[in-house]
Amino acid sequence: MKKLIALICFTALLCGCSNSKSSSEESSSESKDIAPVTEAASAVSDDEYEKNAADESWREVYKEKVLSLKDSPEYKENIYFSVYDINNDGCPELIVNTKNDNDMKSQIFQCEDGKLVNVAEYDTSLWCVNENGVLLRFGYDEKADENYTDYISSGNNYNTILSARNAFKLVDNKEEYTYFIDGEEVDEDEYNSKTGSLGEGFTKELGFDFALNDKEINAVFDKNGGYEKAYAAYLSSVQDKGFEEGIAFSLLDINDDDVPELFISDGVSPFSSVIMLTYDDGLRAIGKFGSYGSISFDKNTKVIHTSNKSMGYTSGACITLTKRNKLQLDLNYMENSGAVESDGSEDEVFYKMNGVKISKDDYYNTIDKYTTNEQYSLGRDNDLSDESVKALEEGKYKNPELFDPETVTEPVQSYDYSQLQE
Repeated sequence: MKKLIALICFTALLCGCSNSKSSSEESSSESKDIAPVTEAASAVSDDEYEKNAADESWREVYKEKVLSLKDSPEYKENIYFSVYDINNDGCPELIVNTKNDNDMKSQIFQCEDGKLVNVAEYDTSLWCVNENGVLLRFGYDEKADENYTDYISSGNNYNTILSARNAFKLVDNKEEYTYFIDGEEVDEDEYNSKTGSLGEGFTKELGFDFALNDKEINAVFDKNGGYEKAYAAYLSSVQDKGFEEGIAFSLLDINDDDVPELFISDGVSPFSSVIMLTYDDGLRAIGKFGSYGSISFDKNTKVIHTSNKSMGYTSGACITLTKRNKLQLDLNYMENSGAVESDGSEDEVFYKMNGVKISKDDYYNTIDKYTTNEQYSLGRDNDLSDESVKALEEGKYKNPELFDPETVTEPVQSYDYSQLQE
């Protein structure tokens, strides 16, 4: 089997796909064809989506709101924003996140008939499941000593459609969990069955994509001469914040729309992630994920591969970028053979695909369908410096090179950007 090297750690939260399915779902699969987690949902038809996307009245309305926050006497460097199409209808929302000490406030705004409308407000941060437009709101109820997740419908006036809570305590040194759905206690199987489908897909945090400074605001809202200037402005803003050391970036068009995406790495440690952005007449944040400062993209299958090995467990995912600039989770997989073999335990070796146990052969054959020997490692092709930012603004940057995932790639080097060709 073609090996997937451990380029990034894709957490269960970002995948938004539960591995703790009910016992009835954990039987071996007889099918050798594993279906994707879910297809990306759309609130409207393609024609209506394109019509909505062509209406850019939101651009000035949202920019005016963001500038008012920036210029207000109460402004501190603790307000961030996102422009993101939560419900897949072609009209992006404005999400503003304010954090003061231990307090958090997330606000969602829409543009209706050229006017700004505050449609929802919460006292926690928010995550969006791309495939179905459901918002996730996580928190901890200190009084009840319970963790909670609210599932919020973006297509139903942002009403909570399900509230899930769980709590655990130690009894004779063993963890015991209690589960609640909409205030009623349920068993683990019912809890998982009711929450599973709502949270399946690629999950993106909202409200923290951009800071309130002129470079990022203009890059988001102004049609400023193409992706080169928008990307350069954002990277220059990163420099202004003092985050230059260890930062690197790559550019590659991964969804064949003639606009390369920008991948920014914040280091090479196991905890170093990759910020992914694109340009659509303005800067758009796609997501933040990964580890070791890079992600892997397959040239032939057009799939982003994520894989991580830790304590004998191997987990990962296969993700695609849609034409609507949304990440879509195709596969989520995990196996524990290394852990069982290393400690000599009597635990069962399992191979799971999308939370369902399958045979070892089906497991590896399915991953092979998404994997070839021609891949790019994205995130660390260009080091962040004044020279690289200036070169990028002029359309010059080092292109990523193909590698065979069975080999080990060389670490990033510094380059003479004056010698780069457009």
